[in-house]
This record gives sequence, structure tokens and C-alpha cells, in this order.
Amino acid sequence: MPDLGGTGVDLVIALAFLFAGWYPAGLLWQRRRTARYVRAIGTAAERLAASGRRPEIRWVGRAAFQVVVDGRPPLRRVAIVALLSAREVLGIWLANVVRGRGDALVVRADLARPPARPVEVYRGRPGREARGRIGDAWRTRVVRDVAAVASPVADDAADLRLARLAAELDSISI
Repeated sequence: MPDLGGTGVDLVIALAFLFAGWYPAGLLWQRRRTARYVRAIGTAAERLAASGRRPEIRWVGRAAFQVVVDGRPPLRRVAIVALLSAREVLGIWLANVVRGRGDALVVRADLARPPARPVEVYRGRPGREARGRIGDAWRTRVVRDVAAVASPVADDAADLRLARLAAELDSISI
């Protein structure tokens, strides 16, 4: 009979208990976090909705969902997708933390009519990759450190309206 009393076996057993114990704790953590996202995004979607319209929610998986609503002018339709980091599996969660990845929100707003000019709206100040994509010909204007509007054409009134919309989306607090 082989001797199984070494430190390696004790370490494997401890890791097995850690991973087995993490799953239910991570699942509970994920469910609570998802519920907070659903409430916050639902409230924000109701503020963006046309009168009398209710947001629709569609689950994409255990850690992702989409809220869609018919928007009030100037928006025709707004879709907010929440992609939550996997918290149930300890190894994946740790890898995401080390890489600096977390939960993500993607907002898509379809306008009721085509914009008069090309425009991009950012939360806060646009990052390095956005500045590289929009180029030097585009003018970037930061409004109240909440939103930045980038466009090749200067239109202060339109920039302010877009920044207000971005500020409303930024008010989603989770």
C-alpha cells in the first residue's frame, strides 16, 4: 500500500475543498450581483422609455442579459447588455481579476432619424484606442467629466444633448 500522508496530498485535498466551497458561494454572489444589475438597468431603461412602454429583458446566459426598450425622442430603441464576470468558478474569476477584467455594460441606442454628422460618445474621457480610431481631425469635447463627444464638426447644442444622454446612462449605479 502506498504512503499517502505527504504534504502534496494534503494540498490537493485542501484545494478540492476550496474549489468545491467556492462554487456555491460564488453562485450566490453572482445571483445577488445580477439582481442589482437588473434593478439598476431596469430603472435606467424606464427613464429612457417612451411613455407607457416597459423594458423587456432577455437572458443570454447565467451571467449575461439584455434589456430593450422603445425610447423617447431622439431615441427609437435602446438596448443595454450586461456581461457579468464569472464568479462561480474560482480559477476563471481570479484570472479575470488579474487581467483587470470585470463586468461590462454595452449600450446601443438607435436614433429616430439619422444624425446630421458622425459622432461618438464616451463615458468620461476617451481612451487611447478611441483617440487612435477617431483621429486628429475629430474634435473631442468633455462635458462635466461625465461624457466626451467626438465629432469632425463642431455643434455645441448637439454635443450638449448627447452628453446629457450619456450622463443619464452614466447615472446607472450598481
